Amino acid sequence: MQDQHFDDLSIRFAQKIYGSNKGAIRLAVLQADITEVVPQRPLRVLDIGAGLGHMALWLAQQGHQVTLVEPALAMLEAAQQRFRDAQCQATFIHADWQSFTEQHQQPYDLVLCHAVLEWLAQPSAILTALHRLTATDGWLSLAFYNKDGLILQNLRKH
Repeated sequence: MQDQHFDDLSIRFAQKIYGSNKGAIRLAVLQADITEVVPQRPLRVLDIGAGLGHMALWLAQQGHQVTLVEPALAMLEAAQQRFRDAQCQATFIHADWQSFTEQHQQPYDLVLCHAVLEWLAQPSAILTALHRLTATDGWLSLAFYNKDGLILQNLRKH
């Protein structure tokens, strides 16, 4: 298995994930969790697998310095447009996580890696890189699809 990127699925991703109530709730829960732990000072933020840039834009609007890394060009371009529309600045890098982490060593105050692990051929491989990119006194926000939760949900229905 190879890592999966969403080069041809950006519109569908936008509609199915962020265009749904479930997507809005997911985003709100993540934002609430991050707000609870992150200090109210400007941070250097890295969003690995940034997708359409929803979380990154929210953080940029709070005054954080944000870097988005996304392997799917269509997704990255949509994120750039979202930032332009909101008149916010960020750094946009078209790369997979492996290429980015090989070339960048400087740690970030907050590292986001949301809905990425489940699309990787070797999900555990990214964890060392994420740890290295997270500052000693920084935070890592890691979110991934819980397939066991879906199984449990389906068992409850029967």
